[in-house]
Amino acid sequence: MILDAVPNQVVAGDTWRWTVSLANYPASSWAVAYYFQNAEKSFSANASASGLSHAVSIDAATTAAYPAGRYKW
Repeated sequence: MILDAVPNQVVAGDTWRWTVSLANYPASSWAVAYYFQNAEKSFSANASASGLSHAVSIDAATTAAYPAGRYKW
């Protein structure tokens, strides 16, 4: 399932996918990156253009290495 916002909760080892539409920042002209951080780990996710929306996908093999915990983004 592809969500329409950054999810509130995700599971390490699953593929994470979401899209976001930002009316003032269309994907045809702007780039979006998300930064996640907690006490143990930080990582980023770059969005790609999907029409006018920004699409993020982080594969299961990558998320499997993320430690459990609460992250700020």
